Parts: sequence; structure tokens; C-alpha cells
Amino acid sequence: MTASGTWMAFYVGDYVKNTLKLTTRQHGADLLLILACWQDGGSVDGDDETLGTITKLSMKDWLRDRPKLAPYFEVTPQKWTHRRVVDELLGATSLTRERSSAGRRGAAKRWQTPSRAVAGPSANARQDDASSQSSSQSQSPTGSPEARASLARLIPEDWQPVAADLAALRKERPDVVGEVYERRLRDFRDWCRAKAVTSHDIASTWRSFMRRTDPPKEATRRFDGGQPAEHRPSIRMAGPECLWKVRLSGYRPGDPWKYEGDPPGGANCKVPAELIGHWRTYVRELEAAG
Repeated sequence: MTASGTWMAFYVGDYVKNTLKLTTRQHGADLLLILACWQDGGSVDGDDETLGTITKLSMKDWLRDRPKLAPYFEVTPQKWTHRRVVDELLGATSLTRERSSAGRRGAAKRWQTPSRAVAGPSANARQDDASSQSSSQSQSPTGSPEARASLARLIPEDWQPVAADLAALRKERPDVVGEVYERRLRDFRDWCRAKAVTSHDIASTWRSFMRRTDPPKEATRRFDGGQPAEHRPSIRMAGPECLWKVRLSGYRPGDPWKYEGDPPGGANCKVPAELIGHWRTYVRELEAAG
């Protein structure tokens, strides 16, 4: 995903509010990094030589300003990623593709030849064609780009995925559980609220957003024998208690319990009782795996 030929939205109020502690020089460096991330799909190489070149700072000045700029990015040894840029790129790319697709459909419709135009007198043909076109437009929601756009609806702030959506996400991204899942769900809602996002298929938009979650560090850890982390045991995700299963997948005994009620086994525990035994088995399997 790159930004070639795509305009970049810039929210001045958000930027100013979030960067009040930066100096004039640091503002310039931050903006240059944002622009570079936009051009390169949301991330830039994380070595200091590249970052210093992007910001047009000497290595001495870059190393001095680096700690002030790092909190505005997701930093790994390989990459500096700007999450807001990634989200904006996704929205801009999706909008461009949708407009292109709508243009192709409109062009195809203008050039198509009515199959009934050669049957019968011209007056009857015109009447039949008009009737057919009217009927087709009334039955098909995608009769024109305008008609299709009218069906897109604003994503509600309290929208929740259903069990089937959670199961589909779990199949594609088994690592997006617990606190990682909760954080990304909050990110999704913040993005929808800030951008007034509309969608023809909210569940598909949600899954696309969640799939782009960066793998947690522990997901790259290998067990003895070189077995990759994706072979770790998993909690079955079917059924109406999917949200609790997602939460339990990321919880370990002794960790702080961040949800309503007591931790599993507590007197005021809200977790469905039938899930606790399976969760304990899951934890034991993890411990046995190393």
C-alpha cells in the first residue's frame, strides 16, 4: 500500500493538540517523518542514518531529538510506523478504488446495447427499454454510483462484531486476543468516530481493520524444536461467548483482570462457568509447550 497519486488528509487540530511539547526543529522533523511514512505505506526504515536523512538533521541533532519524536510512532528495530498514517492510507486507497469501480460500472452501462432494441417497432422498443431500465433500477441497489453510495451507512460508535465475525477473525489472526484485541477494537471505534466512516458492509470493514494489527512480540517466539507460535493451543471460538473467549485467550493467572467482575474463579466472576475449565486446560497446554 503506497500513496502514489493519493492526497493526504491532515487534521491540524489533532496534530497541534498532540505535539504541544515539541520544539520548532522537532516539529519539522516530525512532519518530514509523517510525509515519508505516507509515501512508503505507513512505515520508514528504523535505522538512525535513514531517519536522520529523512529529517534533514545532523546525526548529533537527530540523536538528541529522537527520544522526543519516538512516542509519536510505533517503533521497532526495523521500522518506525505512524498508525494514523496507516489508517488514513487505508481509507484513501479504499475510496479511490471505490470511485474507480463506480466509474467503470457507469461507463459499461452507458455503452451497453439493449437486447430488446431490435425486436419490434422503434416506438415500442423505446417504451420497452424505458420500462426495463426503470424496473432494473428499482430492483438493483447498484444501478448507479449515487444509488449505491446512498446505501452506505455510518458505523455506529457502539457497533459490536457478532460471533461469526469473531470466529472469522480468530481463524485469520489467532494472535489478536486479550488486551491486543481490546486495544484494536478501541482504535477501530476511535477511527470511525474521528473520520465519520461509512460502510456498505461494516463487518468486512472491521475485519480489514483488525487484520492489520501488528503481531505482538511474543507471537514471534519459537518453542523448543523450532515450532512457530501459530502452533500454540487455542480456545475454540464458536458460540455466543466469543468475546469472553477472546479475553481469556490473552489472560494468564496472576495478571491484572481488566474486565468486569472478578478474575476466573472469583466470587463475582462474570465469565461463563463452562468456559473456565477449557481456559485452564489451555493455560496448562501453554505451560507444557514451554
